[in-house]
Amino acid sequence: MRLAMTERVVIEHKIYCSEKTFWELFQDDEYNRTIFMDRLKFGRWQIVDRKETGDLVKRKVEVEPKVGEFPVVVKKAIGEKIAYREEGTLDRGELCYRFEVFPAIMADKFKVSGQQTTRILDDHSVMRVFEIEVQVKIFGVGGLIEKAIVNDLKKSYDLGAAYTNEYISDNDLK
Repeated sequence: MRLAMTERVVIEHKIYCSEKTFWELFQDDEYNRTIFMDRLKFGRWQIVDRKETGDLVKRKVEVEPKVGEFPVVVKKAIGEKIAYREEGTLDRGELCYRFEVFPAIMADKFKVSGQQTTRILDDHSVMRVFEIEVQVKIFGVGGLIEKAIVNDLKKSYDLGAAYTNEYISDNDLK
């Protein structure tokens, strides 16, 4: 058993629009509300603070995701419900969103951070690249919790990418 390591993952999805359109959608509150609340069935997704300074957009979002199929030992350690605050900065010049997550419980035991970027594939498609690091410092179950969080994130990002591509097609975006 280990005390603390870090689970690192890169999740990539092809999104069928221009890079400009992708980042416009990323900043669209209604699109985000729909993806998180209606599609991913989160209990809460709410922007509680946003500040724009030049190319930087800083925002704080309070989130209560739908918890996936976590092993019983993980649910015993963290509970049935998860809530957190995401603090992130979008650099519109770099086209990079960097974030850190602050859990509502046991915040000193969790370190979750990452970034989202895009890579242009052609005029009408990009590769969305989501990189995240998850570290849980709970003796005996930290690694299980890290893996459960990463697996849940992968499922959510898969669903989010499918919805994004559907939204782009339905709204004839390019």
